[in-house]
Amino acid sequence: MQGLQGVQGFQGYQGVQGAQGVQGGPGIQGAQGVQGHQGRDGQFGGATFYYIFDNDTDNTVSSNGYVEFSNTNLSLVNTISIADNDRNNANIHPFLTTIDDSTSDIEGLVKITEEANNLNFVIFNVIVQVMFIIQGLQIMVLLVE
Repeated sequence: MQGLQGVQGFQGYQGVQGAQGVQGGPGIQGAQGVQGHQGRDGQFGGATFYYIFDNDTDNTVSSNGYVEFSNTNLSLVNTISIADNDRNNANIHPFLTTIDDSTSDIEGLVKITEEANNLNFVIFNVIVQVMFIIQGLQIMVLLVE
């Protein structure tokens, strides 16, 4: 004959925490982000000097602060005469000496822009070394069309 079932015992204590598991593998690469906004238009590179345009075409400069072309027809301009100092009294000799030291066929570019309308400009290639004239410099150029 079987005896009576005994009383249920007490619940045991909680066990100790187990060891940390191994690190998982790398996840999948995320989607590419959206393209950024287009940047603002840049300015003309190089140095900037402020001159007053002189309509004379005699290849001299009357005084500091003036620049003139050898011809009133831009396609026929072959020299630009530039006063030693611009109208802010900045001396351009060091800058033009750097251009003069170039050994390239095109020694640099000259961009002349109307101050009141920067959309009105002309660009010339500097093609021959700088020549020193009374009160300024003269550079031989070719119009960039």
